[in-house]
Amino acid sequence: MVMSQQLEMAIGFVITAGVLGVVAGVVVNWLATTLPAAVRVRPAVCQGCQRPLLWWEWLGLARAAAPRRLQGCDCGTGVRQLAVEICLGLWFATLVAWRGVSWQVVVVAIFSAILVLVVVTDIEHRRILDAVTYPGAVLAVVSNTLLAPRTWWQWLAGAAVGYSIFWIAGVVGRRLFGQGALGGGDVKLAGMIGAMVGILGIWQALVFGSLAAFVYCGVALVTKRVGRGERFPFGPFMVLGTVVSLVWW
Repeated sequence: MVMSQQLEMAIGFVITAGVLGVVAGVVVNWLATTLPAAVRVRPAVCQGCQRPLLWWEWLGLARAAAPRRLQGCDCGTGVRQLAVEICLGLWFATLVAWRGVSWQVVVVAIFSAILVLVVVTDIEHRRILDAVTYPGAVLAVVSNTLLAPRTWWQWLAGAAVGYSIFWIAGVVGRRLFGQGALGGGDVKLAGMIGAMVGILGIWQALVFGSLAAFVYCGVALVTKRVGRGERFPFGPFMVLGTVVSLVWW
């Protein structure tokens, strides 16, 4: 009986985490549409026709399941809207199923949502926004320090190392390849990542992220999906390296 109750409770926690992940996806989708436009915060809009969404349409899964006659337009649900909600829902549930319920899991889940926002804006707009990286870095330092007060210096050092490495790489890249080789947003993202994973984790994040980008470039060049000199968003690869570092905490 006790084992059955514990199993039911664990399943309940996983389902709750999945629901919270979907809700986080709704927020990420809203910010990914609003922040790059550099306008005042506004309600969520349809990605197709830019009309304000009905209250229930903020949830992409609900919009996709609803009959078209109930929706305010014929645009349908955007792929990004569904992908973000589903991915974060599954990821939050996986974290709780794997690591259990703890403040550390909550912090990693919040970091994950911020990183997904970075990926979306970098892919869609080729921009990594200061409005995301600056608050994200502060939140990372504060939350990690609250979890482990004696190691507060690791998070500050990680931010400084991440920022410095990419700042130097950006200067060298501009001299070798011209403007755009490594953007300022990438440099600030590296600082935020360092604040999330600390001085010990920043090396893993940068190495895995760089390796993933290198493999992608090689495959894309061989398959001619990109041409020589063509630029691509580097942020998603940095985020991938960060996730690898975070799950190894």
